[in-house]
Formats: sequence, structure tokens, C-alpha cells
Amino acid sequence: MPRTVTALYEDFMTARRVADELAAAGIPHDGISVLANDATGQYATSIRDTVEHRGMPDDEEISAEQGAGFGMIVGALVGLGAMVVPGIGPVIAAGPLVSALIGAGVGAVAGGVTGGVVAGLMNMGIPEEDVEFYAEGVRRGGALVIARTPDERLEQAVAIMRDHNPVNLQQRADYWRQSGWSGFDDSAAPYTTQEMSRERASYPRDTHDEATERVRIYPAEVNMMGHEQADLDAYRDDFYTHYWGHFGNSGRSFEDYLPAYEYGYRLANDQRYSDLEWTRLEPRARLYWEDHYEGAWEDFKDAVGYAWNRVKTAVR
Repeated sequence: MPRTVTALYEDFMTARRVADELAAAGIPHDGISVLANDATGQYATSIRDTVEHRGMPDDEEISAEQGAGFGMIVGALVGLGAMVVPGIGPVIAAGPLVSALIGAGVGAVAGGVTGGVVAGLMNMGIPEEDVEFYAEGVRRGGALVIARTPDERLEQAVAIMRDHNPVNLQQRADYWRQSGWSGFDDSAAPYTTQEMSRERASYPRDTHDEATERVRIYPAEVNMMGHEQADLDAYRDDFYTHYWGHFGNSGRSFEDYLPAYEYGYRLANDQRYSDLEWTRLEPRARLYWEDHYEGAWEDFKDAVGYAWNRVKTAVR
């Protein structure tokens, strides 16, 4: 089963080297993501100047020989570009994470993501408790690498990530807490370059080196179906009533909406999401829906959300 491997680095240039080595080692290009703070704009400018100098559009494929001089990430990773993320500020992003960020934010406006990085990273299958650390790490000047890795490449991918001195995530988070940090806040003002420089200078030297604190491994696919209890039929009449009250004039039958109600029911019975509110769960639910169901999420999300809220009260 494929895995998602993640590590946080101090800057984009290190993350780029990691991404290059992962790609060279056979990790699929479309499974590698990078998210890096670019408060100075220097990384976006460097990439843009390089592409313009080569005379290539941003999304054009480049050869290994061309890529060797400035990093394969420029041409090999999908969606490479600059955007602004709430709570972080200007970033360089590449790979599937770009779509996850835009999906979590409802849309991109003038180069900005109008929503949260937390939801975007959760859409990538990273648990919420770790997402907070990664988002804060990028906010304070770091760079995150995420690789969806086949089983046969897992050990190699982990070794590559470890070789580039990733951040000891737990120790770094402990240090932030000692300074009063209580969690990532996407309404907070982004760090300035001066603040980031002072921050880096203040970090203590690593005192321990647990592998799980530097490179973390997760299941690559978040199974949103969860555990199904046997009493789905008990809610069918309730769902039918809701259908007629809200979608009866939509031109679609109850059978068209039934998969959405059943999906919401299964989510409500999944203990992994028992502590989430619908607003936090919806981005992940949407991602799974769009991959596994027919019909636009906007047309069916209210039915999913109704079943979720109706059923979760009964199973808590």
C-alpha cells in the first residue's frame, strides 16, 4: 500500500534538493508536493527568471539534463507557483498540495488561497495533530515536503528525507509552546523576514533524534467510508423526508440523493472524525466524494451534511 512521507526543512532550497532526489529515485513526480515560505519573494523570482531564461513555459516538461542545473522541481512537479496563504503569507507551492489548498479554500483569488492550509494538508491525509505543526513550521520560515511513495520506494524515500537534516518536529513544537504558542492561527499576521531570522537564531540545538520526530509516515489514502453500522435503514424515512423538503423540485429522484445520505451516515459512524465539526470535515469529505462518486459536490453536499449531523448525535 502506498504511504505518504513528510518532513519539514528550514528553507525552500533544501526542500527543492529533497524533491529533486526523490524524483531521481523514482518517486512519481505527480506524488511530490512542496510548500515553502517565500516572504522575500526570492524563490518565486528565481524560478520565474530561470524559466524565462530557458525560454520555457512554466508547465513544459524538461529533460533530466536541463533540470540538473536548477532542480527538476521547476519542470517536473505539477502546479508549481506562488500564492498567498492566510496566516503564512507568500509561499511557493508545487504538486498535489496545490489542488488541495485551492480546494480547501474554495478558490484562488489574485494568487491567494481564500481558505486554510490546515484543511489543505488534511486533504492530503496528514492527521490534524501533525498538520498544526507543519503549518506553523512553514509560517515561521520553513519548507514542507510531502511524497506519496510506493511500498518498494518507501525505505529509499525516508532515507533521502533524513539525509537532508529535517526539523525535529516534536522538539520544535515544544519550543514554540514554551514561547506561548497554542496552535496554528490562520488569522495571525505572517512573520516578517526579520522575525524569521531572529526565530531561527533562537532555536536550541537538537537534543534527541527520534526518527518519527523528523520523518513521518502515514497511509497515503484516507478511507472516508469508515465503519458502517447495521441500522442504516432506520434513517431511510428521515432521509426521504429531508429529500422532499429540500430537493423534491431539483429534477433528481430520491435514489439519486441516496448515495449522498449514505455517505454522510458512514462518516458519522466513523470514530476517526467524531471530534470534528462539519466545517472541518467537509474539505476531506469533498475530496473523497469527487474521487469516488458521480455528481458535483455542490449539488449533494447538503444531503451529506444533513446525514452527518443527523446521525452523529445518535452515535455519540
